[in-house]
Amino acid sequence: MNRSNLSKLTNTNLAPLDILVVQWDFEARATDELTIKEGDQLYILSDTTDEWVLARRITGPQVDTSKVPSGLVPRPYLKMSPPSSRGSALYEYKAENKNCVNMSLGRKLDVYLIFGKWTLVKLDGFGGRPGGVGYVPGNYVEIFGDDDKEILQPSAFKEPPREV
Repeated sequence: MNRSNLSKLTNTNLAPLDILVVQWDFEARATDELTIKEGDQLYILSDTTDEWVLARRITGPQVDTSKVPSGLVPRPYLKMSPPSSRGSALYEYKAENKNCVNMSLGRKLDVYLIFGKWTLVKLDGFGGRPGGVGYVPGNYVEIFGDDDKEILQPSAFKEPPREV
């Protein structure tokens, strides 16, 4: 896919593929580009060219993504965003909106951000497919400490907490 086809994709119908962090400032020079600042964390929405990616700023779990600007940013200005910790799903969760991600019981994940009662995660891939990126209820996630080993068995709890 070339740059012109990439810029035709819309922000609203694409689920995040990954989370990257901006290394250097970039000022948009065209209407299909997104101005970014060093340290910004971005959702990557489409990753099909070597030079440009379609990105959107990370927002809270209840924000209407159709109102959040997205645009092309130069790939060399971005690097992988390291997670703050690792964790595991204590319960199954069905996504409420496009900012959230479905999560199965026992699924391993990386934790990136805690936003009130919500946690931004990237699920581990499974069967050769990449994991999803999005918010899940924070009380549905067990965060591993530095000295903890990842639990190999899913939680014994059957019902998720009533309050999300």
